[in-house]
Amino acid sequence: MDGCGKEIAGRSSEMTNEMESYKEKAVYYILDTCTRCGRCAQKCPLHALVPRQGHYRIDLRFCDGCGICYEICPIGAVAIHMDFDPQI
Repeated sequence: MDGCGKEIAGRSSEMTNEMESYKEKAVYYILDTCTRCGRCAQKCPLHALVPRQGHYRIDLRFCDGCGICYEICPIGAVAIHMDFDPQI
């Protein structure tokens, strides 16, 4: 591999590491528009969504950020807050 190829490979590796860091910093939460259909809770493999006070909440102790709840919600009531700092 020539010098240019090594530089590109190195940058690709850096970008992959940044994206992994990005995913680790994603925090999912339920908006007030939630209709409490329960689809998110049914599909969550870690059972991180729990009903509390008439709303579903994501228990961050169990959530691994897989995004299934985000993808399955029919009305888009699961939101993502990204706390990404590319300098990390």
